[in-house]
Amino acid sequence: MLEWGIGRVEALAVQSEILTLLDQGYPVSRIYRDMKKSGQITMGRAAFYQHVSKIKRDRLKTDAPTTSKRRPASKPKTQAITTSTGSAGSRIDGRFDLIKKTDEEMWGGNF
Repeated sequence: MLEWGIGRVEALAVQSEILTLLDQGYPVSRIYRDMKKSGQITMGRAAFYQHVSKIKRDRLKTDAPTTSKRRPASKPKTQAITTSTGSAGSRIDGRFDLIKKTDEEMWGGNF
C-alpha cells in the first residue's frame, strides 16, 4: 500500500501523458494497464480512475472560456394554465383535440 498522497504525486507526474493518450482515444483501462506494467505508477486501479477523473475535470475548467456570455436566469412561470372557456375545469381541456377527432377527420379517409 502506498503512503497517503503518493498516488496524487504519481498522477500529476504523468498528467500530460494521460491527457495525450485520452485525446488519442485510448481507454482509461488501457492507459492504467500500460503505465502499471511500465512502472510509471504504482497506485491501484480505483485511485488511478479517480485521479484521471479529476485531471479531466480540471482540464475542462481551464479550457472553458473566461468571458462566457451567460443569460440571466429567467423568472419562474407561475401563471396557471386555464381552459379556453376560462372555467376552473380540467387543466388539460383543449389539449386532446386531436384525440377527439375521428380517424376520417384526421386522415381524410385515406390510410
